[in-house]
Amino acid sequence: MDPQDDDEFDSLVDNSDDHPEDNSDDHPEDNSDDHSEDVSDDHPEDDNDDHLKDANNNERKTRGKAICKEVLKASSEGRNYEVEYNRFGRAMGKGGTKMNSMIGMLARTTLPLNKPHWKKVPVEKKNKIWNEIKNTFKLSNSSKTNVLKEAGKTWRNWKTRMTKDLIYEYKDVAPQLLEKPPKDYINYYSPEDWKGFVATRLTPEWEELRKRKQASQAQNKYPHRTGRGGYALIEQNMEKELGRELTEYDRSEMWKRARMNNKGEVIDEEAREVVQRIEKYKKKVADGEIMEEGSNDVLTMALGTPEHGGRVRGVGSHVILRQFFHTPAPRRLTQKKSSVDEDARYKDLEDKWRQSEDKINKLMAFIQSQQSGVFESQHAFGSGVGGASNTPQAPYAPPPHSQATYAPPPPSQATYAPPPPSQAAYTPPPLSQAHHENKCKLCIGSINNIVAEGTLITINCTELRTVKSNPRYCRVRIDVVHQKDAILPKAVTRKGYTLVGQVIGYEVAWPKKFVLCEKLQRDQFSPSTQQPRESRLTREQVTQLTQEPITVPLTPTLNCLKKLMTRWTDGRVVEIPSQKRVFGFPNVVRLMKYDIENLCNYDMLGENEIQLMLDEQVHTNGLNHLYAFMHPALISTTAGTDEVRADNLFKRFLQMSLETQFLICPWKINTHWMLVLIQPHTHSVAFLDPMNSHFREEIRDIIIMAFDKYHSYLCKTDTDNSKLCVPKCPNQTRPTECGYYIMKFAKELISKPLPKQYLRREMKRTTPYTAEEINDLRDEWAESIFQYLT
Repeated sequence: MDPQDDDEFDSLVDNSDDHPEDNSDDHPEDNSDDHSEDVSDDHPEDDNDDHLKDANNNERKTRGKAICKEVLKASSEGRNYEVEYNRFGRAMGKGGTKMNSMIGMLARTTLPLNKPHWKKVPVEKKNKIWNEIKNTFKLSNSSKTNVLKEAGKTWRNWKTRMTKDLIYEYKDVAPQLLEKPPKDYINYYSPEDWKGFVATRLTPEWEELRKRKQASQAQNKYPHRTGRGGYALIEQNMEKELGRELTEYDRSEMWKRARMNNKGEVIDEEAREVVQRIEKYKKKVADGEIMEEGSNDVLTMALGTPEHGGRVRGVGSHVILRQFFHTPAPRRLTQKKSSVDEDARYKDLEDKWRQSEDKINKLMAFIQSQQSGVFESQHAFGSGVGGASNTPQAPYAPPPHSQATYAPPPPSQATYAPPPPSQAAYTPPPLSQAHHENKCKLCIGSINNIVAEGTLITINCTELRTVKSNPRYCRVRIDVVHQKDAILPKAVTRKGYTLVGQVIGYEVAWPKKFVLCEKLQRDQFSPSTQQPRESRLTREQVTQLTQEPITVPLTPTLNCLKKLMTRWTDGRVVEIPSQKRVFGFPNVVRLMKYDIENLCNYDMLGENEIQLMLDEQVHTNGLNHLYAFMHPALISTTAGTDEVRADNLFKRFLQMSLETQFLICPWKINTHWMLVLIQPHTHSVAFLDPMNSHFREEIRDIIIMAFDKYHSYLCKTDTDNSKLCVPKCPNQTRPTECGYYIMKFAKELISKPLPKQYLRREMKRTTPYTAEEINDLRDEWAESIFQYLT
């Protein structure tokens, strides 16, 4: 080989560091969550043909490697560049260009090559890039997300560039050159990291994925010509032409300009046809013949395909559908101006808060004087004012603690608006009812969490308008409040009261299990400690299940997975990222060797396997608007007390976006899995147990506590009309099958458009699932994790 090739290898990437290439060779392992490049039409960082010398010369003119000398010099002198943003948060202008160049330089020299995707890059490496950029440019902390998105995209494009122009260029003609990185980067990549990176790019699996990506990229019929400035630069040039800031963002005009050359001509024939359709639809919109509606605007109609769930066409990267079509576009602000406006807004809010606090203090002082007069009048004449009866009564002196308790707290401690004076006066009950009362302490969530003290009025709530008759609740009067911000178990909706501190002197419903009262304990009204009948029945049913091993033949996929496990060490763990949309928060599933062996051996499934199966269902079928999912670890017995599990369930209710959504909850008691479907807004619950037992009391109590919190949060009173459905299910035949059965239930349920009708009319089978039906589910799960294990 000619020695000149060595120099060519070392310099090949020097002149194109910040120029992402086409996506034919982009990282096939990167998914949408990692911000991988879209292959549709918009690649604002591609340089395409902007660096061609002229129309008669095909030689590419390059600007060389970005080393950011000017930026680093300014930073060392204490001068930071100001960055300007467009309406979508995209950096633009001179400061934005320099910032993107520095991000690219840091991504190439700081981040490791041997990580398969962005999520695997160490957090400290990402923070190092952010700190460098923040110390060099005038940025707020809210810019961190966009900076790291840009770094991730540049890092992936850099690996793509080296794969295409180094590894695949020399792997056959001069493989010895691939033993070390290019000379300009030899100080940044260790020999081990470089060799590992090259090795991953030369595997048959990578070659197959690469070809698929190239085929996908070939479907891009309308490549743009925006250069590294992207759509932000087009927007900036349009504003220069108009002499003002754009008030509306015309996607079709942006898309058209992105396909023009320097002479304002659209060269590509297919893109020219789209431009002609754009002009035609614009005229029809102007004449009133057609109307733009949501995402179905002129550009969508001209392209002939609807907007997909990723990046919005004609806008640029990092802009999603909700952000563009449903969020009002703010005026462009520099970081400095935005910071000044925020400071002014906070100052204005503080002034308003001080004024409100002064008014509250004056009102509290007035109420305190009025209530003192009420008690003096009651002591002297047996009558009251402001809502108390004016009929003469026998003199009645309230207990000492009552006088002290019903006086409102000092003004400095007031955090809520008290009721008007006409309702605030408290009239002690007649002497004939005194024997029905008893002092009590009121708790929320746990008997150790005392939020108030009061008086027990009646054992049931039949006379209370805030809640219908319910044996789980008693009627109490709030006397002393310890936690004013605690949420009431049952909201007083007719008054709009949801906090304990708002109901001093009021009679409210309270769960008996959270009322510490001698009378309740003496009369055995506290919750029964007897073992629930359901649990005994369950144990009897478990003993009836066959203990003999069931022969379930291994499929080729499962057999391959089982053989792979023989090469694993016992302590090895594989981490699989789970999407935020599945359980409401991003998390990582950590599979151990025994987790996978349990699946292969048809043994009991744990929380990790159940979680991964649900994640795979969402990935395969899409997130159906009818369903949300509950993380099994948050409601299992290991999550904590019943109150903690109910609170986790309540928080998941608040994350559900639609009132018609069902929450699918894999529920584990001891070693038995069940599936519970909950629709919080309608108070509906469906209970699917592969052993066909009746509804478990433990699960019922947790769901009711979550319902109470949810409806108190919404100020609703109709919380006791629960709708319970317990359909017949296929019956498991051995104790370890329950996990597979509930996942089969969930898979069938997700595929149905009308879940309620499916549960009532179709879910009637009681015969066990066949080995083939279970193996279909196991095969699907095994195939989904192979990419993480090899």
